[in-house]
Amino acid sequence: KCVKSATKEMVALRVVKIHTKSDLQREHEILLKLRYFNPDECNFVKWHCSFMYKRHLCQEFELLDMSLREFVTMRPTRSLHLKEIKTILYQLATTLEVLKRLQVAHCDLKLENIMLVDHVRQPLRVKVIDFGSACNASNIAHGAYIQTRWYRAPETILGLPCSEAIDMWSLGCIAAELFLGHPLYPGSCEYQMLQFMIQTQGQLPGYFLSYGAIPFPYNNCMIGSLDGLKESHQRPDRHLSKTDMLHLDSTKRITPSQVREHPFMTQRKCDTVTVLPVSPAQLTMPH
Repeated sequence: KCVKSATKEMVALRVVKIHTKSDLQREHEILLKLRYFNPDECNFVKWHCSFMYKRHLCQEFELLDMSLREFVTMRPTRSLHLKEIKTILYQLATTLEVLKRLQVAHCDLKLENIMLVDHVRQPLRVKVIDFGSACNASNIAHGAYIQTRWYRAPETILGLPCSEAIDMWSLGCIAAELFLGHPLYPGSCEYQMLQFMIQTQGQLPGYFLSYGAIPFPYNNCMIGSLDGLKESHQRPDRHLSKTDMLHLDSTKRITPSQVREHPFMTQRKCDTVTVLPVSPAQLTMPH
């Protein structure tokens, strides 16, 4: 948090040590692409400028309030109501739709990288931050360590080809965590993560075998189901996440636009905050 001496404006300053020029160029190009879109309508942090200082990259952004992680810890149950979750999901799906159109994957969507704009004056108004791990989806190297463990998609863990759909998996994990009050897959290692996934989602897709990607101990270990995690007919993952956002097969995973139009999202109005409707035309980068 910094104060600009000229204007007395409070801003957020991110200072990063640069290891390679390619890292600097990659993130800078993505931030430039995002400038074609309205950050308030598309729900991502507004980037002001960047500059170098003593071999460190300094990025100036709008100052936001608190992370979604900090917000939920203020609740005794560390969870949110269904209407609140739907409001947040709709906004995040809008952000992911922008990234999908840009063919960009955020690669680190988690509660810490989702910020509330102002939890008092604009409750549940959120924005995505930290595009330091973001990259063109086609450039994700097989086997690259991306995404935070509890939100890692199965194809990421297994070193399979990845797409923007890895962010949708993370969003499904976030939706479940906001409702349950704890991480859906709190694995301590990659093998445990896969075990949790198979226990709740069923067998891994058969085509994974063609890549030789399925570890032997987890080929045949379906035990329970996601339904047993918390008994409630209103669970967001029961309506949306289990069969769509958390589909083990990334090619069958729901898209951001489909999330926004899903009956689960549209059957009742979202809670507390007015979510700006964004048309497909507004999500298209000008030529």
